[in-house]
Parts: sequence; structure tokens; C-alpha cells
Amino acid sequence: MALHLRWVWKDRQAGSAPSTKDRVALALFEAATVLQLGDGKSTFFWINRWIQGCSMKTIAPNVRARKKRCLVADALPGDAWVGHISGPITLQLLTDFNKICDLLHHVRLSDTPDTFTWRLSADATYSAASAYGAMFIGSSTPVGAKQIWKTTALPRVRFFFWLVLHRCCWTAERRFRHGLQSSATCVMCDQLPKMMDHILLGCCFSKEAWHLCLNRLRL
Repeated sequence: MALHLRWVWKDRQAGSAPSTKDRVALALFEAATVLQLGDGKSTFFWINRWIQGCSMKTIAPNVRARKKRCLVADALPGDAWVGHISGPITLQLLTDFNKICDLLHHVRLSDTPDTFTWRLSADATYSAASAYGAMFIGSSTPVGAKQIWKTTALPRVRFFFWLVLHRCCWTAERRFRHGLQSSATCVMCDQLPKMMDHILLGCCFSKEAWHLCLNRLRL
């Protein structure tokens, strides 16, 4: 997704339409950029957030437009955008239509190109690291996940326990849920479902193994 955003950024900086049709990438780009309107030759009238930080589909959700990829430079002269509106004329549509008219009354185009600012980095330019980091805003890290990589265990052991913390191991219980096997019962004790917690701690065989190891350490 971060690489998709890079292509959208390159296309928009070059003043052309995005080459990707990925809706998620386009929505993330809109959320992560600030648009400064100039000549309106690289800004879409109906899609981009170019007026008071909002897009037309946000300001006027009841207005349906046929030419969604029409540029601001082509839509404003002669009020050409009015001809893009389709669908039945309702009270909600007329209300949103008046909102658009009031906002466009103060819009003036200039001779400078439109500029896009990347709000997720300090230098206001796109970077894959900032786009990737934005995917984890609001997420939480499992307890102990960072400490795993600081241990002196073998890399494959650390990676295994990282998968355990994220519950990504294909246990019998998980395979059973996906219809890949007929039973979820642990084959070692034949008592409880074979989940990761059971394999490492709850199974009677696991408890015996831990007892032997901890006895040698006098714990």
C-alpha cells in the first residue's frame, strides 16, 4: 500500500491523474496530503479536497456528478460543473447546490501550479517509511514483542515466539476452524483443543518439560 501511495504521489506531483484505481490508496492519499490550489490544472473538482480542506462529495453528498475526473480549471469557467450534475432534482440536491455556489463565489485561480504537501513527514514530502508508519496509527503492540528481539536466542527461535505472541501459528485448533482437519484435540494429551497456550503451557507434557528445565535452574 505504501508503494501504491508512492505512485499516486508521483502522478499528482507531475500534474496527471493517478495511474492506480485502488480506492484505498486514493483515499489514504487524500487523507495524508494537503492541497494548495493554484491554476487548478492538476486538481479534480469533485474528488480532491481542494476547498476549505474538503471535497465536493463531502460538502454536497446529495449531488451526483457524471464527470468525476473533471479538473478545477475546466469546471469553473462558465460554471461548467453545473452540467456535470445528474439524477432527479430534489430538495436535498438544491440545498447542496446552493452550498457549492456559495463556496465557489470566493474561489480565484492563479498562474502557479497546484501543490500537494505530505502531512505525515517533517519535510512535507512523501516517504515510504511515513506511509508505512501511518498504517499502525492507533495499533497496540503485544506485551513482550519488543523484548523478544533483544534476547540472545537463535533467530528462528525468536521468530517463532514472535509468531506466538501475534497468534499466527497454525495449530490444530486453527486448522480445524478452517476446515483443514477433522479434530482440534491435542494429540499429546487428548484432553483439550490444541491451541498455542495449551501447547506451550497447559498440556501435561509441556508442564513436565518445564518442570525438568526449571529444576535444573533451581527455579
